[in-house]
Parts: sequence; C-alpha cells; structure tokens
Amino acid sequence: MLGSAIYQRMSADSIFTNSHWLSPVIYDHFQNDPMDADNKTLIITISTVPADAEIIVDTLLIGRTPAKIPYVSKLSLRKKGFAELEISPKMTDRIQNFELIRLAPPDKESFFQSNTFTLVSAAIIVLGGTAAYLKIQADGQFEEYQNTGNDTYLSKTRQYDLYSGLAFGVMQINFGYLVYKFLVNP
Repeated sequence: MLGSAIYQRMSADSIFTNSHWLSPVIYDHFQNDPMDADNKTLIITISTVPADAEIIVDTLLIGRTPAKIPYVSKLSLRKKGFAELEISPKMTDRIQNFELIRLAPPDKESFFQSNTFTLVSAAIIVLGGTAAYLKIQADGQFEEYQNTGNDTYLSKTRQYDLYSGLAFGVMQINFGYLVYKFLVNP
C-alpha cells in the first residue's frame, strides 16, 4: 500500500482507488503529489453539477465525477453539452464542488427556411397548375363532345377530370401540411 489505504496494487498493470482502476501511467502521474500532515497522499473529492463529468489531468482521463482523486494542481472537467472547465483545486478543501455551464443549444432552423418548405411550396404550385391545366383540357374535350356527340370526347373528358382531381387532392394534402407546420412552428 502506498501512503494510505486508498491505493491497493492489484496487479502489475493497475492500481485500485476508490472503486476506480488507475493505469500505471496515471498512477505514476500522482507519485510526486503533495502529502498531508500524516505524510499520506492528499486526496480530494471532486464533484460537479451535473454529475458524470470527465476528470482530465494532462490529457489523461482519470475518472468521472464525483470521484476521490489524489491532489493535482490543475485539471479539466468535461461533459458533452457543457463548457469545459479548467480548475486549480484548493489543497485546503477536501471536497470541492463545481458547476458546469451548459452550452447554448444550436439554433433550430425555422421550417420556413428549410428545404422541406421550399419543396412543399413548389409542389403546391406545380400541382395547382397541373390541376388547372387538366381541368381546362377536360372542358375542351367536353365542348367537343357537345358539338360532335362522339363518346370518345366524353371518355377523354372523364379521364382529364380524374387526373385533375387527383392533382388537386395531392395539392390539398401539401397545403394542409404547410398550414399544420405554420401553426406548430411559431
């Protein structure tokens, strides 16, 4: 045992400290750390709000908060979504608490600035124009049917009317989606 009951050498490759395993590289990093009055390695407790931040010493990950670690003069605390905090722990305080600052979430792109809005709007215009064109064609075929009495023109009128109705229906679905997004996206 080294200094206190904190460390136990469990194998040639690792050291057990406070339910954490330290590799020999990390362990060796703490060999020259300050001692307390009883000539034992000074141990401090680092905790953060929120918890589970990485404790980094000289680019080495030594644990996650809350954790008891040998005293070091400088360390960094990192957590995804929060600003990295570089600290110099106090030798006099055995328990040290730090609050991490949340990074601002990335600005959400407005639906009206997205490609989806552009595509839906374009689809409404194209489908509306297609529905109008097909309806005009259907009316022209119906006039020919009235003038000639030929059933072929009546069949084409029905066909154009069907396609015009389908284009108009799909246009209405797109328009409904656009109105929905307008209402839910302030």
